[in-house]
Amino acid sequence: MAIITRMRVPTVFAHRGYHPKQQPYENSMRAFDAGWKSGADYVELDVRRTKDGVLVIHHDPQLADGRKIRDLTFAQLPALPDGQPIPTLTQVVDEASARHGRIAVEIKEPGYEDRVLAAISGKLAVDQFDIISFHPAAIERIEHLNCSVRTGLIGPYMRDWMRRAPFARFATWMFDVLAWHPTVRQAVRVGADYVSMYYRMATPSFIADAHREGMQVAAWTADRPLNIVAALEHGVDGVVSNNAPLALRLRDSFTGSGQVVPAVS
Repeated sequence: MAIITRMRVPTVFAHRGYHPKQQPYENSMRAFDAGWKSGADYVELDVRRTKDGVLVIHHDPQLADGRKIRDLTFAQLPALPDGQPIPTLTQVVDEASARHGRIAVEIKEPGYEDRVLAAISGKLAVDQFDIISFHPAAIERIEHLNCSVRTGLIGPYMRDWMRRAPFARFATWMFDVLAWHPTVRQAVRVGADYVSMYYRMATPSFIADAHREGMQVAAWTADRPLNIVAALEHGVDGVVSNNAPLALRLRDSFTGSGQVVPAVS
């Protein structure tokens, strides 16, 4: 676990870059450029590995035509619909280095954690990147490889319809009543520095529990003003948003500060 300090103002993560209607393709170099230009503290991105071992930026395990990233070589990957190539992790890291920007790298499948660290190490300072994942094994592996890297366990993994279903809200309420938050316990077990939680489940009780364990909480993916403000009022340490400019304005208005304290000391 990295040594961290409590941030005076919450961090804003540009989820898969910034991709408004005029810049519609997430996880693209244009989206990352827009994310950094928006002033977001971190640009978040998803990493997968091709058949020939190239680390590429793509959220879904498969392309629009159904072919899986892991079954294709890098040369076989098509361009995005607007003609942009699918970026590699190396490209994004080089761009972040040139801009002195920060990135949050989500490992989509366990098994290539060492390759991810190798692609970043030596190019970005330890306070310029986070490694995050839904997979506890991936976080545990990163912590084993380099405990100074700031890591975040994302949870829980559920399909969109499941998170929005009434039983999910009931389960969240019950966990709060019982003061039982398994994602916090799991994050502690694997040595993560923070948990990145679906915003409806990042309740004041959950956040207080995480803070008692010395762990920060980021809320994903909050896009509407009411949801962003609610997360801030609940005491989150970070907001993951598809609308980074809005999240920044609300954050700065809420805290009265436009200056972010680095997360790693």
